[in-house]
Amino acid sequence: SIRNEIADKDEIIRKIQSATAERDALKARIPAGRDTSPDSQPWPAYFESAAASAGVDKSALEVSPESAGTSGELADEYFYELSLKKVNAKQLAKFLFQAENGRRPAKIRKLSVETAPDMSGALDARLSMVVYKMKNPS
Repeated sequence: SIRNEIADKDEIIRKIQSATAERDALKARIPAGRDTSPDSQPWPAYFESAAASAGVDKSALEVSPESAGTSGELADEYFYELSLKKVNAKQLAKFLFQAENGRRPAKIRKLSVETAPDMSGALDARLSMVVYKMKNPS
């Protein structure tokens, strides 16, 4: 009946208003002055930023050129090989967290860690990261 249809439309309007309020609340949590575009910097710079925030010297990080992965309907997948030289466990953990949980879609696929033979406690890590570049809607 028409009353049911009106009630259904009213429910849709309430859901849209609720989603809009949630979106606005999330936007309000974004720090002022930060570029919110997902592709605001190249991936190597993104990894360098994650390393810097973890206290890793820029010279300790090596990032390979990207290699193409699969292409999906919403995003394209790319791979990067990274290595961190002579870092401590805390720096490595912070870097891994920053790289995977930052503002851009990236996931760790492989990770290997070796300790320095000199008993210094320094670690060398190699990891594969998969990153996603969102496609523009057509």
